[in-house]
Amino acid sequence: MAVVEPGVPAYGRLLVGDAIEAVDGKECHDDMNDVLRAIIESVGDVISLRVCRPPVVVVLRHELQMKDDGGAWQYVMATLTSNRQLLYESPKAADDRPTGGGGGGGGGGGEEVEDEDEEVGEINLHAVASLEMRAASGEDHASLTIAMVDAVEYNLRAYNRVQPALRAARRRGRRGGDGGAALVARADA
Repeated sequence: MAVVEPGVPAYGRLLVGDAIEAVDGKECHDDMNDVLRAIIESVGDVISLRVCRPPVVVVLRHELQMKDDGGAWQYVMATLTSNRQLLYESPKAADDRPTGGGGGGGGGGGEEVEDEDEEVGEINLHAVASLEMRAASGEDHASLTIAMVDAVEYNLRAYNRVQPALRAARRRGRRGGDGGAALVARADA
């Protein structure tokens, strides 16, 4: 299953990533054409499905920035899962981060659920119309724009917590240089 839309009988029962193996006992060999044909040919209002639900595995988890509805960049913890979902959690108030949500537009295969401490959302990567990646250059961060089939757009970017000058100072410090600690204090302040 690539998408399970709200309002359909399968919503809440089938999940993204599920594979329908049989409809009313008729093997479908994980072929959507076979599944649709078996559903259309079924008799009655109720059908039974044999579903294989592979375990969802975290493929990648990384802190990024996501552009919110107001155009501001907010920190999010992004998790890419094996069923092609991009989950994000955005702390509303954290130790060294700006406050605010990590929206990026609602909808677009994304669902947002608010909590007192964080905003959580998901982007169904099965519903992507286009991806645009830009490499980092100069002061610009590497970025990813995800355009959904319903025209909602999500903007993400990587960032370096350790600025290049700080990284160079730390390297000098490991070689016996003297400027590393002052730059660390100034960069982290």
